[in-house]
Amino acid sequence: MASTYLLLSDIRNRLVEHFKDTPFREPVRGGQANPEQYHVPRVYIGELPPKRKSGAAPVAGSDRGGEGGEDFPYILVRSIDGDIPTENPRTQRFNVGMLCGIFSADGSAESGTHDILNMIDMVVFVLGSHLYWADDSWKMVMPINWNCGIDKRATVYENAGQQTPPFFGGAVFASFEANAPVFEHSKIRRQIADAM
Repeated sequence: MASTYLLLSDIRNRLVEHFKDTPFREPVRGGQANPEQYHVPRVYIGELPPKRKSGAAPVAGSDRGGEGGEDFPYILVRSIDGDIPTENPRTQRFNVGMLCGIFSADGSAESGTHDILNMIDMVVFVLGSHLYWADDSWKMVMPINWNCGIDKRATVYENAGQQTPPFFGGAVFASFEANAPVFEHSKIRRQIADAM
């Protein structure tokens, strides 16, 4: 059986590898710009790590601290939904969203749009460069969809879908297929018949 978490982990690992030499502007505490502050995107599965109060010890696996825009730049690899279609119960589908967030130093819509589209383009490139994922157990199927503003079905914050300079977001959505687990339908039917 294909592991959905292994797929998310493989996507994260390939994004980390691709972005390792591509830093984006990082805000300093309070969301102010620092022209010398750059960081490669932090790539997480599921959610952003919990924030901590200023001066508190870091959360395991997180470099986040204090208030402000420490989340940026980031990419969240998130499961959206999946199914085993009735027309082909031997295949399972899994939809994944990659939620992107950046900080624009000058706060302009043009600069923020430029940076978030660059990040989205790179995520699409990584996805499109690989047909098979997670030890060849998942196959990516087209299309790859993306948008600026974070899609409401993949909400990160309450104001999802709104661009609030100097912070900008976008999302990339991809679908994957794998062999579905084999169900013993005759055994299930017998159990239902016996229960009646």
